[in-house]
Amino acid sequence: MFPGGVTIDLFGTDGLRSPNGDNGRINVMPFSTACVHIEFEDNNKCINDNPVSVSTSFSCPLQHSQYLPAYLSHLSLENMAFSIQSIGNIIFILAALTPSALAICQWGSLRQMTDTYIESQTFGELDPSLLPKDVIYKENNKVVDIKKGLLSNSLKVDYSHTIVDQTQCATYTKLVVADAKNPYVIGTQLSYNDTDDAELTTRLVDVIVTTTGDSWFDAAQTLDHVQAEDWSSLAREDQDTREALRAIADAYLDLWSNSTNVGSIPWGRPCSKLEGSRFTADSCTAGLSLPEPGAGQPNTNRRYVIDESVGAVNVFCEFGSLGNAPDSHEFRIVGGKLYYVHQLVAAKS
Repeated sequence: MFPGGVTIDLFGTDGLRSPNGDNGRINVMPFSTACVHIEFEDNNKCINDNPVSVSTSFSCPLQHSQYLPAYLSHLSLENMAFSIQSIGNIIFILAALTPSALAICQWGSLRQMTDTYIESQTFGELDPSLLPKDVIYKENNKVVDIKKGLLSNSLKVDYSHTIVDQTQCATYTKLVVADAKNPYVIGTQLSYNDTDDAELTTRLVDVIVTTTGDSWFDAAQTLDHVQAEDWSSLAREDQDTREALRAIADAYLDLWSNSTNVGSIPWGRPCSKLEGSRFTADSCTAGLSLPEPGAGQPNTNRRYVIDESVGAVNVFCEFGSLGNAPDSHEFRIVGGKLYYVHQLVAAKS
């Protein structure tokens, strides 16, 4: 029994309900494959004294169940109670939410929209969810026709990594395509409108594309490095505020206009840096090429995606020292310390 009288009902793989008590419920359909099914319930909302349930569901293949800790950590304990049960190949999660929790952009919806984007890039077929009439598509900081951009090309995606920003209703995804004949490393910020009917509408698809000829580009080497990294969810005591995460990201990017502040950044030990495929282990200051004081150029037009649950910040910008080249920087910050720096820059070597 959860606070508020929510009770878990378990269903067998035949989809039959096992009667289990009062006003809580979980709707589970029989799945032909191993799946995760998440059902949210608000059992506190009443109309004319009659209890009503407001539910939303999210399903994904079981092999993606590593997303669940991040999913659940985005919901505050004040607004959520949950339990995990398994029967055979099915995992059931029941979460009881208050209306305030339901009002924000939900992690599952954002994650599902991002998975649709990845599928579109894989097959080179634009999903209708990416094509509302007023969607803006930017590729390397230029507005182009989405039907003529990279999304129309089928790419074999070898690696994907996504962070979710519920506050801004946005996500950032890094894709690595290590195909020797057609290699890419791509960063994509997806921004959505959270409509009154709780459906997300794509507002902006913002893409930084790097490929053969760009600075330090080697997709196969990049793949080796990113697959060894840890982007798992953080314990609450290790999470920083949005403001603190953004401040550290900005301080790093500001080094190219004020290199004297390098000592003010809270460097983690170790801190690793991945610039394209150029990897620096142990120290993010090693090999850091900064302009002389007063000679630098600012990194402008910054756009942010921030995910407190994994300590991640992604920033798209125009990199001033490289002629305002389209640039993506992603940071991993744990307990106020900077541990990962990733850079993609669409600038020819």
